[in-house]
Amino acid sequence: MKVLFAILFVCVSALSVAQTVEFDEIAFNVITSDFAQNLKAAGFEQDGDYMYGSIEPYGECSIDFSKPNVAFIVLPECNNWQELFNTYTELKNKFSLKYMQSSVDESFTSDKQPQTDDDKFWETKFGRCHYQTMYSTQNNYITVYINGNADFSCSVAILLMDNAVLEEVYDKMEHLEFMGIPIDGPLETFVEKLESKGLKRGTDLETAFLMEGNFAGYSDCSIYIYSSGRDDYVYMVAASIIGTTWNTLSSCYFYLKNMLSQKYGVPSQHVETFESMQQPTSDTERMYYLQLNKCNYETVFSLPNGSISLKIMYVPGASSVLLMYIDAENNHRNQFNTLDDL
Repeated sequence: MKVLFAILFVCVSALSVAQTVEFDEIAFNVITSDFAQNLKAAGFEQDGDYMYGSIEPYGECSIDFSKPNVAFIVLPECNNWQELFNTYTELKNKFSLKYMQSSVDESFTSDKQPQTDDDKFWETKFGRCHYQTMYSTQNNYITVYINGNADFSCSVAILLMDNAVLEEVYDKMEHLEFMGIPIDGPLETFVEKLESKGLKRGTDLETAFLMEGNFAGYSDCSIYIYSSGRDDYVYMVAASIIGTTWNTLSSCYFYLKNMLSQKYGVPSQHVETFESMQQPTSDTERMYYLQLNKCNYETVFSLPNGSISLKIMYVPGASSVLLMYIDAENNHRNQFNTLDDL
């Protein structure tokens, strides 16, 4: 079974405090011995590191628990996109009733997003479907995703992972970098490193530390640094580039998108449209829709060690291109600390 470790990326979000995953009245805890006993009690049969049994209403499923504290649950093969999507959505709804989502990524890694169900199913067969929803509990991470298998079959799968496994994965990764500096360490140390790059100290805001200066060839940029209040480590950095016209904003957006694509490859998600029955035809109309928050220009790069998102946005009084870097490991640590506080 093919599982992409990009599904380990976790966005900033609220967390659930449930400790055991329950699905179809089976207590799914990824401590292997307990988990196997729970499955046997539910009528599953064991064959080495795999167990087979029925999960209603989906039918016969296979569960791989060959890796300690990790379980892969693969539902029966689907024969078309609508069947895949309906099963995926139904599972999302089930888990959402009990656990809060920590991230959602539903896109295709193709250069051009497929439009028809047949095209979507074809892209899934070749592993270019990136539909996944992650949930956090106190001890586990749960990911529901559409899976393109090595034999070109397609199914919906569930990944259960103990928090300790995720920590081990992060320990082997390099931190995501901003301006060549790893997003890690104490806030003051990170600020000093950015000062050495020519940025100037700004204001210590309530939620972030503000710096100002040149970034990616643009002057007078605002750089926001987010750190954990408890352990004082940086986990996210955002760069804001102000633009007063649509031409300025869109030129900046597409330039940065092109540069990021050269460095990080094809984005995992991108959308460039307006929420309107008819797309605006003039820059004046585009700015009008932007100020109504009906402009959806966003590109996301999901990486093993974090994510980078680029978007055109508007807040009262200012329009800008926002580039946000989120380090996976430190963002996970920040979420875990938040969970302890709840």
